[in-house]
Amino acid sequence: MYSLLLAMGTPQGPGVNPYVQLIPIALVFAIFYFIILLPTKRRQKKLQEFLAALKVGDRVVTNGGIYGSVTKVNGNTVQLQIADKVRIELAKSAIVTPCRIYAGSSSPLSLCLSSSSGSAYIRCSPGDTTSQLRSGCSIAS
Repeated sequence: MYSLLLAMGTPQGPGVNPYVQLIPIALVFAIFYFIILLPTKRRQKKLQEFLAALKVGDRVVTNGGIYGSVTKVNGNTVQLQIADKVRIELAKSAIVTPCRIYAGSSSPLSLCLSSSSGSAYIRCSPGDTTSQLRSGCSIAS
């Protein structure tokens, strides 16, 4: 019985080069690097550059979804004004993206959206209802 198991485990004829067997694994790692890791590194570098150049008056979005305007920058912390006479202090690392309101819009319903190409902006009129905000607003970039 034992000799039968040993006979089943031995290769028949010349063996395959072990380096050929590593090619699929190397291809998986290369695809993983170029599709996942490289774009993530680029995005992180861009965010770090933005945070380093952060100045008073910049509009930002935090990781909690709070939209605000920078009123003070102190080392690793930032003070945001989120409403009239309402200011909060956050860590710089809590800021995830810049938010710039569309230049032609003076509407309080102007909302900033994050997109893969940078920032996209929604422009709505002051009388729009919630359903119109979902379907009828024009998007500009």
